[in-house]
Amino acid sequence: MTAASGFLIVMHSTVEDMAEVLVARRWGVVFNCEPVFVTSDCPVVRDRGSCQWTVFGFGTPGTQILFPCSPTRLLTISDDWPYEFAHYKLANADIFNQMIAQGAVRFVYASKNDPKLTQKIKKWRHAARGTS
Repeated sequence: MTAASGFLIVMHSTVEDMAEVLVARRWGVVFNCEPVFVTSDCPVVRDRGSCQWTVFGFGTPGTQILFPCSPTRLLTISDDWPYEFAHYKLANADIFNQMIAQGAVRFVYASKNDPKLTQKIKKWRHAARGTS
């Protein structure tokens, strides 16, 4: 067995285990008619949410997972949703955009050049790093 084939065997079972964990959670698609969601070079964001545990992961109760699908749609996995799957009209894009910006490694992307959003992203990124 080569290292590559060994990796593929392990990856297969890992993906199946992860899929079981994620499918068991509550899913929601947050939407807006205007393109308001940003994305980044690390688009899947795992956030502590309401989890109180020191160590948390994709299956930990309370953990939120965000995945920007488009500038108008954001897939969110969260135990806080009232239904197992639903669509939710956006109330405030900054809540999600801040988590996405703070989860970025280097780059945050938006659908248009918006100086106000750029300033917010800079502020959020500095806050995540603990700098001013």
